[in-house]
Amino acid sequence: MGLLARVAFFGALFTLQCCVSVLGTISRDTIFLRSYGAASVAALTLLLSVTTALALTRASAVLSGLARRGASAGLLYALCPAALAVGLAALALVSLLVPAAARATSVALYVWLEISTQLLTQQFWDLCAKAFDVAQSKKFFGFITFGSTFGSLLASFVVLPAVQARALPTEFNLLVGAALQLLVAGVLFGTAELFASTAPATATANDKRDKTRGGATATTALDTDASATSAIIAQIQGRQYLKHICFFDLLATVVRVLVDNTTLSVLSRQEEDQVKASLTRINAVQSVLMIPMQLASGPFFTRFGVMYGISTLPVSVFLFGASTYASNSVYSLIFTRALYNATSLSVFNPARELLWLPFNASERSHFKSFVYGPFRSLSRIFGAVFTMLLTTDAVVRVVGPSAMSAIMTAAAVAWFVDALAARQSYAAEFYSSLRQGYLDLTSPLVDFTPDQIVLVKETLISGAQNQVNYVLSSLSHEHIGLFSQELRALFYKTDRDGRHVTPLHSKLRLLGLHTAAKRQFVLHAQESYFLPDASTFPSGVFNTMDLMMMIKDKSVAVPRQLRVAAILACGYERYNADAEKCSEMLRRLVQSCSEDQSVVVCAAVALLRLSDWMDEDANVVLQRLLHEDK
Repeated sequence: MGLLARVAFFGALFTLQCCVSVLGTISRDTIFLRSYGAASVAALTLLLSVTTALALTRASAVLSGLARRGASAGLLYALCPAALAVGLAALALVSLLVPAAARATSVALYVWLEISTQLLTQQFWDLCAKAFDVAQSKKFFGFITFGSTFGSLLASFVVLPAVQARALPTEFNLLVGAALQLLVAGVLFGTAELFASTAPATATANDKRDKTRGGATATTALDTDASATSAIIAQIQGRQYLKHICFFDLLATVVRVLVDNTTLSVLSRQEEDQVKASLTRINAVQSVLMIPMQLASGPFFTRFGVMYGISTLPVSVFLFGASTYASNSVYSLIFTRALYNATSLSVFNPARELLWLPFNASERSHFKSFVYGPFRSLSRIFGAVFTMLLTTDAVVRVVGPSAMSAIMTAAAVAWFVDALAARQSYAAEFYSSLRQGYLDLTSPLVDFTPDQIVLVKETLISGAQNQVNYVLSSLSHEHIGLFSQELRALFYKTDRDGRHVTPLHSKLRLLGLHTAAKRQFVLHAQESYFLPDASTFPSGVFNTMDLMMMIKDKSVAVPRQLRVAAILACGYERYNADAEKCSEMLRRLVQSCSEDQSVVVCAAVALLRLSDWMDEDANVVLQRLLHEDK
């Protein structure tokens, strides 16, 4: 399946999943408020923290067991949505047909839908990760997340109005959602093998990189007992960047509990039909806001980096907290909650995934499973207990009913400041990975962010020689466009006395990168049968005059190996404006009697490449070399 076809496929799949999620969210809140007040949301969140963690752990264990037994990828990815759809339909029918069990059923629905959302979202992005490399992910995940917009629009303007027009009970929303989820399961059963089949190759590449990590980290990453948790906590405490990640996740989780509680507190003053209408409006406005956000998310990450993406959510939290603190208006709530949802889905969630880019596969799985598992569950428990405390009569009398909004506003400010401060830690973590030798810059699993680009540039300009050597060994010719000025400056770098300080092997590596980039361009131009436009010329480390100056310089500063490398590089300058001057110089070298034979032979090879294998003098030299007596 082609790249654009994959993007379209996952976008359509995400549309269906998000439509199911919207139908479930609106229905569960409406059904829950039939039997309970908004003050019960905190206790429900506490229950969710325990049950979802246990359910997700059990589901992961079951899927891992099936994978070890050789189950197909289609079965593994279709099993959960199918089972969850059947359970959702059963609970909806119980809620519809057994009114006496309404209180228990409303709680069960809330828990079931929460488990369903988390598990299916995790599976969806896991499959996406196997279908795209990181560079493609940063470029196209923003388009895939358009599915959440289309899903919200489908639910808000098609499914929900159709159900309401027929005066059907809220439970029919859930039955429609279950049917759509079964459709998703069927699609995954037939197609997951196409994408998951790429995983072994990726895993093999990751294993090769991870072997260099060695030592205690690799061992700890494989531990699953209680001591492993202590080891993970100790490692997090020793790494500032991981502290920032935990802080972001803590605030995102706790604030979500506060936002949900505040939303339902305001909406609980309405009748059931009005509650459904308000929740539908929130999703409709959210969908409209997400369209420009999703269009801008890819360019935003590329231009500004990950941490600015993280900082967008606290801005929306600040607006939500300030709005609900100042007024209990439903319309104000609808807009600010829609803005919060849109920012979370379109910008923050993709940025949160990109936070893990500096880690190798072993560390990513090692720390991510802890942060997204036990740590997030504890954060939800803390948020639930904290909310219960804030809603007690004693606290309300002391600090007032708007304390929750004030706390959200203050937390948003602290969150925003920490997100901007974390940029330095992000760059340091990337450099640490680079220096320790397990982050391969040539791998399709690694892409540069603005912070990383700045760090590599600083290393090339002022880094120690061993650091520069590692960066040069990791870069490929495809990266020249990002660092062309710094690479050229490195080649000509001198000390205070004007002496060249860059060693010969580094200069040869720079010439090799330049030659590889030019060679690829020339070969592609020859295959296309069209003369390339000047605007399509690749970025090089050197220009033609630089190469000619190196070739003419016979001093000690330019050893013979460097001259030979520069001569061979000239062979790929055929489409440049100075190609004719280059040909004349190479022809003089070919005809020279004073030059070393290796120089003459390399000049002949370069001249043949430059003349499309038509130069007579160069052909004579090579023919003579082939036929002379050994």
